[in-house]
Amino acid sequence: MKVLNIWEKMSAAKKASIALIFAKFCQKGIAMVSTPIFTRIVEPEQYGIITNFTSWQNIIIIIATLNLSQGVFNNGMLEFKKDRDQFTISVLFLANFCTIVCFGLYSLLKNFLHPYIGLSDTFMLLMFIYMLFFPAYSYWSCRQRFEFKYKLLTVLTIGITLFQMTFGVIFVLLSDIENQAFAKVFATEIITIIVGAIMYIVMLCKTGFRIKKLYIKYAFKFNIFLVPHFLAMNVLASGDKVMITNMVGKAQTAIYGVSYTAASTIQIFWQAIEASWTPWLYEHLKEDNKEPVKERANQIITMFAVISVLCMLFAPEIMMILAAGVYMDGTSIIPSVTAGVYFTSVYALYMRVEYYSKKTGATMVGSVAVAVANVVLNYIFIQLYGYRAAGYTTLVCYIFLYLFHFWYTRFIGMKNIYNDKYIAILSGIMILITFFINLTYQSIMLRYGLITVLAVLLVIFRKQVIEQVKALF
Repeated sequence: MKVLNIWEKMSAAKKASIALIFAKFCQKGIAMVSTPIFTRIVEPEQYGIITNFTSWQNIIIIIATLNLSQGVFNNGMLEFKKDRDQFTISVLFLANFCTIVCFGLYSLLKNFLHPYIGLSDTFMLLMFIYMLFFPAYSYWSCRQRFEFKYKLLTVLTIGITLFQMTFGVIFVLLSDIENQAFAKVFATEIITIIVGAIMYIVMLCKTGFRIKKLYIKYAFKFNIFLVPHFLAMNVLASGDKVMITNMVGKAQTAIYGVSYTAASTIQIFWQAIEASWTPWLYEHLKEDNKEPVKERANQIITMFAVISVLCMLFAPEIMMILAAGVYMDGTSIIPSVTAGVYFTSVYALYMRVEYYSKKTGATMVGSVAVAVANVVLNYIFIQLYGYRAAGYTTLVCYIFLYLFHFWYTRFIGMKNIYNDKYIAILSGIMILITFFINLTYQSIMLRYGLITVLAVLLVIFRKQVIEQVKALF
């Protein structure tokens, strides 16, 4: 009853944050449970194909849908508050139109593109069908988060993940070795396609497909200049896997992919917080109320830094749970990738300010420059030091991206939104910790000594930690 009373007294934003964090933890938890299953029942080369498919899908979906759920959708929810249904269906029409155009172009150029993408026509057809229906679910989810309606979204998030894992395992076990990759991908995609189709029908029934050219023009104008930025971000996140596939091999891509999955698990915290953080931030910026923004940003980034350090310290144990044998070779990748994930959250803080101000002109310049640098660095250092170098080249690029967005927000006049000095000092400490923890993997006594010290500090300062967590939510 005490817990229920506390829950009832919470604001809608806090309830949504906690519920979505819970849903994301369940989602990633299920994914974490499924990873050791799939790494044991799927051949490494087939697992490499799955990783390659995911990498290409994350890149192509940006062009084929303009990635409208990122950037413009939250702005549209705020700007067209009284006409959100029509705005959503208009944006969905724009995304579908782009997908159909891209599929037509791919069909014409597939013989030229196939050697670079390395996926069969069956994989690509499934990918484009997914991209037709996924936006409907994505926009619905974004709107639910923006309006702090978390109940159905929480249930669906967990339910979809459970079905994807269950059907994935069944389909893989029923398939032969040569078709394991497609069986897993099909099981994952078809669940989202079905849910997206249902959401699509619901939206059509509510609006009668009455679209507004004004909304289409607004969304296109806003996001078209962000497409290079989104592509650059995916090159940073997925390009290394594609390059490892082409330069080293599919088996090494599988090892790197599992390590990347282990490290990026901590991103669930940021994704869940950001979902409710964005509308909260926009409202406070609108009222020019900066002090609460500084305080909460410090709390978020500090907690995320602690979670990142814990992920690095327990990297060997995480890899033992996720995969066995040859995959353990990827343990040393986890610190650099984890630090990279930390810096994505830091630059995202500044990025949201840019979105709010609608001054995103130079955003793509910085992102594209960093992505090109990442490709060049990967090409040089993967050849020199092997696939592990990709984690460090990506980390360096994320650091530069943070510095760029810090500078750009000041350039456009959005100063003193955050406690910049605190964030800079914390980020510098994170870089030092990343390199130091990697050295501790050679000495189990040293690593467990650090874990013990951290545990003792958490116990000693438990009251302060609890207070900070309560203030955050």
